[in-house]
Amino acid sequence: MKTCIIVDDEKSSRQLIREYLEDYLGFKIIDEAENGKIAVEKINAQKPDVVFLDIQMPVMTGFEVLPHLDEYPNIIFSTAYDNYAIKAFEVHAVDYLLKPYTKNRFAKAIEKLDNSNRFEKQMQFIGDSISKQTTYPKSILVERSSRFFNIKTSDITKIEAYGDYTKIYTQDKYYLSKNGLSSLEEKLNPEQFMRIHRSTIIQKNALESLSKLGKGFLARLTDGSEVKVSRGYAKDIKDMIY
Repeated sequence: MKTCIIVDDEKSSRQLIREYLEDYLGFKIIDEAENGKIAVEKINAQKPDVVFLDIQMPVMTGFEVLPHLDEYPNIIFSTAYDNYAIKAFEVHAVDYLLKPYTKNRFAKAIEKLDNSNRFEKQMQFIGDSISKQTTYPKSILVERSSRFFNIKTSDITKIEAYGDYTKIYTQDKYYLSKNGLSSLEEKLNPEQFMRIHRSTIIQKNALESLSKLGKGFLARLTDGSEVKVSRGYAKDIKDMIY
């Protein structure tokens, strides 16, 4: 049984996929999402085998959803726009359904999924594609007071470990991420961010000044906070000194 999540901002489009999937006993729809940020939360929480994914959606496009996923399901794009087809297959999408599509066209997408070898390989291909990305997100979705906010990575001053979670700070606020510090570090641009302690990452542009502290440093950030640079990460800071 392959579990599925349908992601589309149009209720009628989600309903059409539900109706078409009724003919296939090997598929079970476990949830729906009407925009990208909800999709990220539900996909990471429920880890479906297959995601039917729209591209043009509020807050986050279908392509912007992918880098935020902990694991990579099989993706079938379902969209009214034909100019994303090449990009879809660059991330090894199983298929690209162009709206409006017929039941027969939908069946061809399911046939591609039904090949167990392709099904297993697809997850690996998508994972490899995302992990080898040369671009990094310019914004990320983070939680604050039970709501998700879209913040620019350029507005982040520091990121601190908080148990199994992390706190992401801007100049005047902080947000909670369910990702660990190392997981976030992998997704952020190393030209923009640097680790200065096993529990702290800072944005390089947020570094205001440094003071020597033993064999390490004390970094003062533009938001007025001070964080220790541990001895093990001091070399990276020293490389910035001219």
